[in-house]
Amino acid sequence: MHAARAGDELAFQRLLRRHQPLLDAHARRYFLPGADHDDILQEARIAFAKAVWGYRPDAGASFRTFAALCVTRQLASALTAARRHKHLALSEASRGDDAERAWELLPDRADGPAERVLARERRDELRAAGASLSALERAVLARALTGWSAGEAAHQLGVTPKSADNELQRARAKICDWYERQAA
Repeated sequence: MHAARAGDELAFQRLLRRHQPLLDAHARRYFLPGADHDDILQEARIAFAKAVWGYRPDAGASFRTFAALCVTRQLASALTAARRHKHLALSEASRGDDAERAWELLPDRADGPAERVLARERRDELRAAGASLSALERAVLARALTGWSAGEAAHQLGVTPKSADNELQRARAKICDWYERQAA
């Protein structure tokens, strides 16, 4: 631990490998719109590095406990930022429009050619991942991506808020499974 804090890259890599199952477990719990599992895992690794530098043994918690807290907070912050749709074209989708249009809006918000290519790839990945979704799962997910709450989506789709939330959770799980299969 001390060598990693002092800047020894090899010691840091050993520490990271030892705690990788912790990072994987936390990363699997989150779904970030427009991000794949590797993006989430990278957020967890950043938090882990911050934990290495910020850990104080005299504070009364084990390093593992402190690192888990740092990772949880970092991922929660990333999720909050993603929900704001700050840099996504999806935030520009009007609530009066068909929410399915959200799938088409992804590449329009990119700043340069490289960003447009990446945005197009993400849109295509999201479409491929969403191919296994039922019509209701797709409708609820599309509305969630445009900023609608499950209750608002439920009202428009004529289902209960609990049903809409269940559909959203199933859609997220299917998309996460798709990304995990692609990574394997």
